[in-house]
Amino acid sequence: MKEYKKSGISLIETLTVIGIITLITLVSVPSFLNYQKGSKLRGESRILATNIRYAQQLAITTQNIFLVRLFAQDDNSHYQIINAGTDEVIKDVKLDSETKISSVVGITDNTIHFISTGGVVEAGEIYLANTINQTSTLRIKPSGYVQIVE
Repeated sequence: MKEYKKSGISLIETLTVIGIITLITLVSVPSFLNYQKGSKLRGESRILATNIRYAQQLAITTQNIFLVRLFAQDDNSHYQIINAGTDEVIKDVKLDSETKISSVVGITDNTIHFISTGGVVEAGEIYLANTINQTSTLRIKPSGYVQIVE
């Protein structure tokens, strides 16, 4: 009788490997999705901070008052950069659908006013939130300095 060497892998070994891969996938996918949502929130915070700084620079260079008006609707959060002298909307930015402006503190009528020196009329904070209740805070100091606090 001829003896055969067993080579290859058995069905049980294959199913075990597939089970381990499935388990790792089931554990890692929710973490990845949460990371992705957090990343979008941080990105939206940086874009908002950049646009606030842009409005500040416009105020300094043109020697006009510029506004950043925040609209904190749940399903349609957005903001506008406006030339106060002409009421011209320079930029209108809609936030990602998973990110919203949750609240604005210390800023009357949700409007940041930049004067010609680059300072603001009122300092305050803007709170952004995503669908999994992660938050990001933008602090606007009287000098017009914008700080992102995560």
